[in-house]
Amino acid sequence: MAQSLTVQTARSNLQSALVAGVSQPYTPKAFPKLAYGETIDVNLFLVDSGNYDTRSGATGYTPRLSVTLDDQTPKDGTFTISNGDDSYIVSGAGTTAANGQYDLIETQFNNHPVWQYSNNGTLYFIRRETHGEHNVWHIVQADSATQTPANL
Repeated sequence: MAQSLTVQTARSNLQSALVAGVSQPYTPKAFPKLAYGETIDVNLFLVDSGNYDTRSGATGYTPRLSVTLDDQTPKDGTFTISNGDDSYIVSGAGTTAANGQYDLIETQFNNHPVWQYSNNGTLYFIRRETHGEHNVWHIVQADSATQTPANL
């Protein structure tokens, strides 16, 4: 049996965004509990006040969801990077220890700039890595900006 999740898109607080249904867009609903290894089907509905949100069922709109167990730290997900002068503020990284201000350093990795953050002596870096034919930016924990492979 499928779980139905109705999200009130007008709410900025994730804890109150999950609601009872389209006809009850202001009645909070608890997030469902999942067991490790469980597979469920989910019907996702987006509502704005008492109507379906215009993005609900829209072609080309792909919602991004992440599911974690209460006793585990997320290993990936959405994080926010905001630009500063030669620095970036990272928040919402999969590992909370990686959140903080990353400053541009002199060292390069694969001929690209590198930003560094230190959290109680543990070093984290934002650097561009090549995987096969893809170039991607990563936040990595390593002993140096050029360590390959990184610790995380």
